[in-house]
Amino acid sequence: MEKGLKRCPFCGTEPTTAINLSKCGGGELRLKFSVICPKCNTSKNIIKEVEGKNFGRYIDIMADVINIWNRRITK
Repeated sequence: MEKGLKRCPFCGTEPTTAINLSKCGGGELRLKFSVICPKCNTSKNIIKEVEGKNFGRYIDIMADVINIWNRRITK
């Protein structure tokens, strides 16, 4: 489990994080930043278009997803 990442608020399982790259219809690339519960598939996501190679910004986006996940009420 990632440091600071709370358990799933529905089943109590340790979640995982993922970053997935996809191509849209117009050829734009998008990144989907996710926190996912492997047991009940609950997730929180942020989808952003790829803007250069500013990887520091992508780390900030993942931190935002984790913060959103952690704000939810847990068991």
